Amino acid sequence: MNHYDTLEVHQGASFDEIKRSYRRLVKIYHPDVNPSALAAEKITQITLAYEVLSDPNARATYDWQLSVGASTGYTPPKAEPVVDEREQRRREYVKWRRKRDEELWQKRFHMKVMFYKYQRNFAYLFLIIGLLFTYDHFVSGGQREITVEKVILDKWGDTRVNFNGTQLLVSGKMYNDYVNTQAQKAIIYRSGLFGMRTKLGFVDQSAYAIRGTLFQFGNSFAFVLIFLCVALIYSKDYSDMMLTLGLLPVFIVMFLIAFIVVY
Repeated sequence: MNHYDTLEVHQGASFDEIKRSYRRLVKIYHPDVNPSALAAEKITQITLAYEVLSDPNARATYDWQLSVGASTGYTPPKAEPVVDEREQRRREYVKWRRKRDEELWQKRFHMKVMFYKYQRNFAYLFLIIGLLFTYDHFVSGGQREITVEKVILDKWGDTRVNFNGTQLLVSGKMYNDYVNTQAQKAIIYRSGLFGMRTKLGFVDQSAYAIRGTLFQFGNSFAFVLIFLCVALIYSKDYSDMMLTLGLLPVFIVMFLIAFIVVY
């Protein structure tokens, strides 16, 4: 197997193709991702192949060796090339720049893999939080009867219910219930775990989700949080897509906790 086979590219591949293939293979066999002994040997071969094929002079020599069937350790005799000093400095700079860029890429890749591991660890905690909010949503925490002072249908088609100096906003359908029944007693429903206000409705009438609360959106945020956490826990192998998705549970948890603080 030659260096081209190691990097899984054809002999006429451009430098960009070689670099893309090298980075793809590193993501598969990097010790942070694949701790097996076979992967360690493979990454050594990949690195050696890339060092040769990314250097134009070394690659030209290697291609000549392949063309004459020589071993990779053989250096063919050749005349000393006449190279302009400025051109020589340019080649050395390009070679140094490529090496530096790959080292920086390797460091960034290592940091991303470590960050992904932390994301997966926190996913267990966020999964519990999602389950708690799901429990809070589906389990009733009791209800309280109130005396309604005023019921108003605003210009947006929502119903504003005033009682004891407090105003709650619900669906416009509740105003229709008020017109039909002229009821003065309403019931506030609370959630099972956190005791947040969930719904409001007149006695013996339908209850409507209170606007400005999580219950206006159903259990959608907690469901998305649970789904993302399960996906992170299940996906042990690093990928850029999962790293990006792993940021979403943090924002969702902050959003959910904000509602508890407000209430």
